Amino acid sequence: MRKKLLQLLTQQLSEYPQAQSTDMLKLLYQNEFGPGHLICDPQEGLRRLAAEYALLAPEHTDRPAVEPIGNGLCRLHLRLLAQSPLQIETFSRFFELSAVRLRGSREGFLHKAQVFEELCQVGTLPFSSAQVCGEIEAWEAQGGNAFRHSTLFREQYHPAYRVVEEQFCDFLPLFCQIDALLQKKKDS
Repeated sequence: MRKKLLQLLTQQLSEYPQAQSTDMLKLLYQNEFGPGHLICDPQEGLRRLAAEYALLAPEHTDRPAVEPIGNGLCRLHLRLLAQSPLQIETFSRFFELSAVRLRGSREGFLHKAQVFEELCQVGTLPFSSAQVCGEIEAWEAQGGNAFRHSTLFREQYHPAYRVVEEQFCDFLPLFCQIDALLQKKKDS
């Protein structure tokens, strides 16, 4: 597992060199827990997704739309909606279905966070081991809620994605074809 986590974290740093340690912890949290919460109201989830997509700046649509994060999960970036015929309702449904399956544990996350801290301690990763420990302690003291991206990460990379099960990403071309055909039928 240590090798897979190192690979995941170094890949993340190569994609996002301005990432902070809290962004790495967010990645590990998502890797362990997936979406991390249930969708109580699918229509509200769709409205929030549409509102977030409407704010997406065009210059942030040039990176890949699918970002594997391990453990059978990926970050599916909203820019996919600008790059493909995939409909926002389908995108929302991926997230909704992924959120239904409960996964992960506090212990599993803490183990991954400990590996991350150890990699920092020995200098394999460029973060302060003490800062990582402090962020983990703060996370526990605040009830173990999901991490937020750092301000620098949000300003630099404008993250707009949903964590979904990788199986949806594996069949993305098929879902895009289906949505394109449905839209064509609707338009005619």
